[in-house]
Amino acid sequence: MKILFLAEHTDGTDGWSRVAQSLLFGMQKKGAAVLCMLRRDMPAEEKKSTDALRCMPLLYAPLLYTRFPWLSWWSAKRISSLIRREAPDIIHIIAEPYMLLLPFLRVPKKTRIVLTAHGTYATLLLSDPRTRSLAERAYERIDRIIAVSEFTKARLLAVQPALSSKITVAYNGIAVGGEMPKPVQRGPHYVPTAVFIGGVKERKGLKEAIAGIHAYQMIYKKPVRFEIIGAFDEKSPYVQALHRLIQEYHLEDSVRFLGHLSEEEKNARLLAADVFLMLPSSDGPYVEGFGLVYLEANAFGVPVIGPEDGAPAEIIKNGISGYTVARTAPEAVAARLHDVIDNHTLSRASAHAWAKTFSLVRQTDAVYSVYTSV
Repeated sequence: MKILFLAEHTDGTDGWSRVAQSLLFGMQKKGAAVLCMLRRDMPAEEKKSTDALRCMPLLYAPLLYTRFPWLSWWSAKRISSLIRREAPDIIHIIAEPYMLLLPFLRVPKKTRIVLTAHGTYATLLLSDPRTRSLAERAYERIDRIIAVSEFTKARLLAVQPALSSKITVAYNGIAVGGEMPKPVQRGPHYVPTAVFIGGVKERKGLKEAIAGIHAYQMIYKKPVRFEIIGAFDEKSPYVQALHRLIQEYHLEDSVRFLGHLSEEEKNARLLAADVFLMLPSSDGPYVEGFGLVYLEANAFGVPVIGPEDGAPAEIIKNGISGYTVARTAPEAVAARLHDVIDNHTLSRASAHAWAKTFSLVRQTDAVYSVYTSV
């Protein structure tokens, strides 16, 4: 089987690239002939890391196609001859905006087209007037849709019910070691730490998380640190609003914005944490379609707290890997922080064991079965 992936990049720094990375190497291990088309400005380091694969930097950044839909015609024209020459059995679109090329793409008759629907852009492309027509035509050409969660599947079918016969759910996977990493030793003056990892955006629920941190300190009269790891714009209205909230709650010594960290630094912070806390919204056009970061925290043996609705509720095992709560109820968040930090109601071993059930092998096998059934 020959598979062509359309992905932005494979460096593992975001949801799209993590899925691309795991599937590219997973399908190669299964004996498939793998090639990929990535962003034109692919860094040299990334090019080196994909030397074992045939990866061609031919595409623009995915969001450029949403802003300038005419680029879809331009790119499709440039890559159609290459696709016809390679004659892949499967074209798998990892980053949803690349489906906008499909109305203009000329492919061999035997080629089947598969799309991974992650969340936001699976539906946003259908509501944006600039891309609606192209997205509708693209969905007609797609043979099978892999939704990464039941939540994502339901959102897509709510706006395009005709896709019900094409869509299936296959959860994302992560690499988990056989043994749980050893937790960091606590000193006598250690202060418990909750950690957040992700972009500092409104949909990620940082206001709600900070309110929960404040409620914990007020109700249980104990200190806790909250470390926010992820890129942010200090001048953005949302970040300014977070700073005002922190001042209002007198949490200046408790909440820290650490910005973007290297993978090694991020992992060290995660390993040292007592709990991972993220309360994303499941409303509006921008949503958390899966929430791989919860499983990444579990892989380090760190229990998680997430919302009781949306995709995270599917991948958090209540009482085993973490807890789900009403995201807008600070007292409920505080109570679960108290359970994890003070009452030790969840074990690091159980969180690690839960993460292992979402293996990369399981993800690859599920996606491969979709390829063979198309």
